[in-house]
Amino acid sequence: MQENLPPRLIAIADAPLWRERAGRAPLAFAVGRLAAACRGRPWRTGLLLRQHNWSVAQWLDALQEFQWFGEFGMALGISAPRDGAGLEQRALLAGQGVSWVQVPEGQAAAWHLAGAGDFVEAAPPLAWARSCHDLAGVAAALAAGAPWATLSPVLPTPSKPAAAPLGWSVLTEACSLYPKRIVALGGMEALAASQALRCGAAGVAVLRAWQEQPRALADALSAADAGGAGT
Repeated sequence: MQENLPPRLIAIADAPLWRERAGRAPLAFAVGRLAAACRGRPWRTGLLLRQHNWSVAQWLDALQEFQWFGEFGMALGISAPRDGAGLEQRALLAGQGVSWVQVPEGQAAAWHLAGAGDFVEAAPPLAWARSCHDLAGVAAALAAGAPWATLSPVLPTPSKPAAAPLGWSVLTEACSLYPKRIVALGGMEALAASQALRCGAAGVAVLRAWQEQPRALADALSAADAGGAGT
């Protein structure tokens, strides 16, 4: 990861869907559209494959079917394997093109105990990031060595209808306390993503809009940068 910073735009896809034969072509098509929409932009794009209970072995097996992704020039992230905090296991994942792992709150202790310093010593490097849902969680994650944290849900989102949105004020406070280290997640359609950057977010993570409106999303991020937002 460039300077261990998050991609400006992180597209999220549920990993089990693309493992099914019917889901592979649509995912590749959607990733291709996003890559085309982001081509030439002065920031990096990433794809996060999400599945919270897979082992390292399951991820390695799945990643064999994902070799085509390297053609798009995007960073690849995965949900942290349930058994993958060891240096050797992380090196295996990095060798399959994984740029970072996204650690949920439930697995935080194991990954924190592993220590952040040796994450960047694997060849190729492997970063880690934390998924957080309040300011206290962000503070703990970054103090433990995570280079960045996602903060969610910023806005109401159909994927977590019971979760109370944090709102723009909490996002702005987090970005002020931790510049260049907060990725906004939750309700990030094009206009909301642009607003998140204006609040100081280092990037946005998007579950639906990157498939439904990739060009509008990319244009909104560029417009926010042109208006003075940026990392």
